[in-house]
Amino acid sequence: SGQEKVVKCYSCQGKGHMARQCSQPKRPRNAAWYKEKAMLAEAQEAEQILDKEKLAFLADLGVLDGQAIHTIILNNAAFQTEDPDTYDSDCDDLSNAQV
Repeated sequence: SGQEKVVKCYSCQGKGHMARQCSQPKRPRNAAWYKEKAMLAEAQEAEQILDKEKLAFLADLGVLDGQAIHTIILNNAAFQTEDPDTYDSDCDDLSNAQV
């Protein structure tokens, strides 16, 4: 295989440079970022071969654990109830109640 491999930046998807040399702003760490990270982790668990950029993305610890957990909770939270009054309850009523 005499074909030369084109390097692709994992941050901006541009060609000809790696993420470390990227001059573009970093990608936001939003739901899509976490989804991509999860997909790469699953691929790694399935023993698929990942290139250096994908492995570096998996190893990126740029998000604090608390921030990541908070984001996951907000994105996955589902509040369901059959009682419609639950949504109208006022927490202040509890703190003002007389003993």
